[in-house]
Amino acid sequence: MVKKVEAVILGNRRSTMERVMAETGLSCRTVWRIIHEELHMNKVSACWVPQLLTPLQKQTCHDFSQQKLTLLERNEDNFFACLVTMDECWQRCPSLADNAPVHTAQASIVTAHGLGYELLQHPPYSPDLAPSDFFVFPEMKKPLRGRQFDNREDIIFKVEQWFSSKVEDFYKEGLKQVKKCWQKCVTLQGDYMEKNQL
Repeated sequence: MVKKVEAVILGNRRSTMERVMAETGLSCRTVWRIIHEELHMNKVSACWVPQLLTPLQKQTCHDFSQQKLTLLERNEDNFFACLVTMDECWQRCPSLADNAPVHTAQASIVTAHGLGYELLQHPPYSPDLAPSDFFVFPEMKKPLRGRQFDNREDIIFKVEQWFSSKVEDFYKEGLKQVKKCWQKCVTLQGDYMEKNQL
């Protein structure tokens, strides 16, 4: 049972309890017990992560953030002018992505390098450092919170409407928040930071 739950979560760290229950056929109580008491995981920024980072994982997050701050401080305006996340149009600039399987697959990496992109590696177990998690999704959820939708198409329409209503500066200023995240990560010596710690 534990391996089944772990496989579902590792396959998609954004899996909900309901999804884990549906895919494993286990009860809510059993899934909760396995996640928290057997796997020692908690949700951080909507992702299941190990409850405590190991010293090596903390050091990896700290070093990642310190290296990116060093890159950024060389020429902050240029850094943000050509920083691209994997969800935006690609340019020949540094690309910042989380460590989702689609972004770390060898074919994706080879293709990105072949097109002239420099990929900025993302430390494992650190959704708190992913731009989509600390900026885009929380902002997008605000106008959608508490609303009921009749079908999937209505949700897609509202999300696309939200994206198209945003001006370029919204994304530019939001992406600049990554600097605060990296600084906070260095200050916390690589430990997790929740939304209210930013």
